[in-house]
Amino acid sequence: MAKVLVTLFHLLCFLITGFGLYYDTFVVTYGWSVYAGKLRYATYWDIVLQTVYFGLALVSDIYNSKDFDKNNAFSNEFYSKTKLIRLVRYISCGMAFPLGNFVCLSFWIIYFFHRELIYPSYLDDIIPWWLNHILHSVPIVLQWLDKFFYYQTYPKNGVLGILALTGCYQVWMVWIAHRTRTWIYPFLDYLPIWYRILFLACMWGCLAGFYFVGEFLHYIFWTRKSRKNVKLY
Repeated sequence: MAKVLVTLFHLLCFLITGFGLYYDTFVVTYGWSVYAGKLRYATYWDIVLQTVYFGLALVSDIYNSKDFDKNNAFSNEFYSKTKLIRLVRYISCGMAFPLGNFVCLSFWIIYFFHRELIYPSYLDDIIPWWLNHILHSVPIVLQWLDKFFYYQTYPKNGVLGILALTGCYQVWMVWIAHRTRTWIYPFLDYLPIWYRILFLACMWGCLAGFYFVGEFLHYIFWTRKSRKNVKLY
């Protein structure tokens, strides 16, 4: 029963993030006319990553359902059985959880401090409020719930995944700033170069920090359950 609930949870998450991605890509066309379009934004990278992750997790749930052994549900061997499971585990722990937390928290912190720097008020008439929440609120909620419901052993050196992703995005940011003579996020235009460098360095630290937060949550949520051999997927 728990296995079915996890599969349904991943299906719901995939439908939510997938619909948000579809609507933001094909219905809300604002943002595509500029250089690199919406691909310039971490928010878009995140919603793509969340959709890919939950889609793969759903496929993994279905594909491996016949191999489920309730007496061995918490063994590392079971969760390392296939390449698909290892891929899902790595994307979840090393990319989707840290990026989802960073995008949502950084957006709302800047929003409440000075919304015009991150989400100008005119966007309220362009982007539906519910889409804004799918992009900037839902990912962190789904990722925390996923940590609670879905058991995964943390991969060795998984933090390298989010560091590599962060590095790629920062190179992308600098390249776009070089080509367009303006930064992706307006508040960076007002910062001296050393503060920009500090901001980029803080991105590395924050995203790596969220990786270890996810690892800690995994320990909190699952250590006692695994010791008691609770029958969960």
